[in-house]
Amino acid sequence: MGQPAPRALNTIAVAARGKLPAIFPDLFGIDHEARAVLPFSDGRRGRRLVDQHVRNGKPLYCVPPLPMTELSR
Repeated sequence: MGQPAPRALNTIAVAARGKLPAIFPDLFGIDHEARAVLPFSDGRRGRRLVDQHVRNGKPLYCVPPLPMTELSR
C-alpha cells in the first residue's frame, strides 16, 4: 500500500496535500500490504446480497453509534 491511492488524493485540495506526510507519516514511504477490515463479496454472491438488502430496504453497511464516552470528548 505504500502511497494513498491517486484518486483519493485528488479529492484533497492541492495546498493540503503537502501536509499529509506530516500528519500521517505511516501512509508515506512504508511499503506494506493492506488487509480488508470487512469481507468482500463478489460475483453472484455479492449481487444476491445487494438484491436482498434492496428488497428489504436495509443499508449494506451501517456505522454503529459511538459509545457515550466517545461523544463526551
